[in-house]
Amino acid sequence: MALNLALTFARLSGLRLDLLCQGARYDALDTAQAYIRGTQYAQRRYDWDGAFVGNPGEVPVQASYYVPQSARRPTVRRDLPKLIVRRLTAMAFGKEQWPEIKVPGDPAAEDAAKCMVELSSLQTKVVEARWKGGAAGVVCASLSFVNGLPRIKVHDAKHVRVLEWRDRDEFVVAAALKVYRYERWEIVDGKPKSVWYYSARYWDEEVEVAWDPISEKKAIDGTWAETVRSREVEHDLGRCPLRWIQNLPDSEQEDGLSDYDGMLGRCDAINYLRSATHKGTIANVDPTLVIKDDQTANTGVVRKGSGSAIYSKGGAEYLELDGSAVEAAEKLAQSIEQSCLDEACVVNADPHEIASKAVSGEALKVVYMPMTAQCDILREQYGKYMIRPLIIDMLEGARRIQNRPLGPTVTTDDGRVLQLQPTVILPPRYEEKSSKPDAEGKVEKTVITVERTLGESSDVQLNWRTYFPPTPDDISKMTTSAVQAKGVLISAKTAISYTAQVYGVKDIDNEEADIEAEKQATLEMMADNAPAMGGPFGGKKEDKDQEEDD
Repeated sequence: MALNLALTFARLSGLRLDLLCQGARYDALDTAQAYIRGTQYAQRRYDWDGAFVGNPGEVPVQASYYVPQSARRPTVRRDLPKLIVRRLTAMAFGKEQWPEIKVPGDPAAEDAAKCMVELSSLQTKVVEARWKGGAAGVVCASLSFVNGLPRIKVHDAKHVRVLEWRDRDEFVVAAALKVYRYERWEIVDGKPKSVWYYSARYWDEEVEVAWDPISEKKAIDGTWAETVRSREVEHDLGRCPLRWIQNLPDSEQEDGLSDYDGMLGRCDAINYLRSATHKGTIANVDPTLVIKDDQTANTGVVRKGSGSAIYSKGGAEYLELDGSAVEAAEKLAQSIEQSCLDEACVVNADPHEIASKAVSGEALKVVYMPMTAQCDILREQYGKYMIRPLIIDMLEGARRIQNRPLGPTVTTDDGRVLQLQPTVILPPRYEEKSSKPDAEGKVEKTVITVERTLGESSDVQLNWRTYFPPTPDDISKMTTSAVQAKGVLISAKTAISYTAQVYGVKDIDNEEADIEAEKQATLEMMADNAPAMGGPFGGKKEDKDQEEDD
């Protein structure tokens, strides 16, 4: 391990951390993420009325010059990027859309995989990764074992720099460094003072290293790797535990495409329009009096609102905003919004209207086809580059580190935890056993504890669920059409295949055999009961024989 760390420190020696926290890439990803966090206007120092906004408690001061809209904070916002990301995430990875995890031919591995997925909260982590990746276009996730349990951490890709690729075409990382700058308050000479620090974390195929908080001086002069205390572990996972996930694919770039790529200007325009119409509507409620007299008669400064007046020779009337202007601005905002939704493939249908019309599952597929097509791409991306690789990493990594004593944990000064000599400790599985029936036919049930094993296979498969399951009316129509066509247009096996999904049939051949067996059993039961029930034509067999003798 000493040799590995020496190589790591040699690779990082002289690297300026401040340069990693800036630049065109960092600024682009940070700006895109601000729109989903709702902080895109946080740095603007003027409100929508053009007043300077100072620290909390200070009185806003009206600027002495015209403040352009690009420097103002909109009063009314329509956070369209947040709507786009969360609608697509809900449809692709919602609770009812989570894929079924299968490991064919290895029930033990399948059970262990499902257990570790639950222990690591993988589904929640995927949703978090989708929010970050949908905003920035790329996201990272790392795996570690702490206190015997798998732990998944989602990282903003703007903080991560890949130092070496194992397979660039498949985005397999060999070594990466995560760096970000943050502020801490410290007591200096008895007074609170804001101090800037840097956080650094490194992964490669053998070790993981985390440094204590790095002072700004050491971050800039490049001596941080050797002079700041670090915590390092051999993760023993066999590969770099950091996964690189593109949101929407872009093979030529390391970073993918966000859900609202190229729409930020239009999102700003929507907020400007809504803020302007909001201000105008409020002003219309509080109209300005126009006094039709010479302007020189006005001894004060002209201001808007009912407390002021505009002098205009010839009389007096209230000046009000024409409602058609507000209506035109609202239509324009809606038009821009719809164009963004169309480009993002988001169908923003009214759920109340759909529910009132009792739309069938097949009709919903047509309505939401652009959205489901986009979600298919997202499922492919996050399934291939995050969900399936992390499950495989958990299985194979657990097999490498199982059955060894658990080492101590080490914690950096800012609270990041690493496990020395990690291992895996899976909780047992509980099974219900039934005893043989006794003389009275009673059966006793007991719950037994079964130790989990990791199996041998790593052939993890994701069976994604349908977006719109068929409604009872759909099932009834499908069943009726299958029954009517069976034996006339299609075979019984084809009819079963057609309706297999809605009834949860997994094995069509076995289902067909079960149907034939049930038919045969029914015929045999009818044949056995026919004499007692008067035969197939009514009347007992003995009575018919007597009639024939007579």
